[in-house]
Amino acid sequence: MIYINHPMLNIAKTNLIKFTPKSTAHVPLDIYYKDYVIDEVKSTKSLGMHTENQMNWKSHAEQIPPKLSAACFSIRKLSLMLLMLIKRLSLQCIFSQFRHQKRK
Repeated sequence: MIYINHPMLNIAKTNLIKFTPKSTAHVPLDIYYKDYVIDEVKSTKSLGMHTENQMNWKSHAEQIPPKLSAACFSIRKLSLMLLMLIKRLSLQCIFSQFRHQKRK
């Protein structure tokens, strides 16, 4: 672990991404820190954004549809449950009014 201004930096989870144009040949870049080798990766995720070494949005764009699909499914299920709850509460209110009217 390295301490920079007191936050901890986990070298074992640190990645290296080298941004290059598509036309440039890949030349490996080895960076070492103490006993650790910092791995070079083609894409990485930082603050929720997927970034590729060729500066395109392909990997980020591929991550969005499954998340949107799951969110839409959850909202659809939740809306159906809420509709059923609203219907049930409405019927209970109506029937409770009739019960109170008969007693008077």
